Amino acid sequence: MASAAADGLKLLEAQARRALGISMRDTAELTRALEIFDETRAVPYAARVRCERALLTRNQSELEAGLHVLEALGDLDQLARMERARAKGSRLVVTPVLGRYFTVTLLAGFRGLSGSWPRRRARS
Repeated sequence: MASAAADGLKLLEAQARRALGISMRDTAELTRALEIFDETRAVPYAARVRCERALLTRNQSELEAGLHVLEALGDLDQLARMERARAKGSRLVVTPVLGRYFTVTLLAGFRGLSGSWPRRRARS
């Protein structure tokens, strides 16, 4: 992250902080990611982080704000995932997969945030 910040790669830094925030249940990292997304006007990412942080903290008003933005943007897939998570009272969890790789998922079958870090490279 320090390298991303030093190189001026703000969106990369924000995504790294987002992943750390979710994986470590660290609302401070999610807050910093949200600040960067807001600063860089990355509205879709800011809305997603707002929802993710709200799910961790169980903050309904913040979740509503994030959902409202997702709806305004027409991000129907992400909106549906967040709505399902909210309806089932899901919380963010991290499931270890294959050693250093991990997948961010939600309880109750929520699949919207799935992704492995770092991405695997194609074999030559």
